[in-house]
Amino acid sequence: MRDVDDAIDTDEVALPMAVHIEEFLTDLANANRPASTLRAYRGDLTACQCP
Repeated sequence: MRDVDDAIDTDEVALPMAVHIEEFLTDLANANRPASTLRAYRGDLTACQCP
């Protein structure tokens, strides 16, 4: 049986970068930023080939 101290802290669960990018772009869209801004950010952020 697991101890309470062994419980997984959900704040430490890693999410794929794509999730964070989509959340950021959604925030920009909700702030009524121009479509050209969203396209530019999406292109820049998804062009990164980071591991």
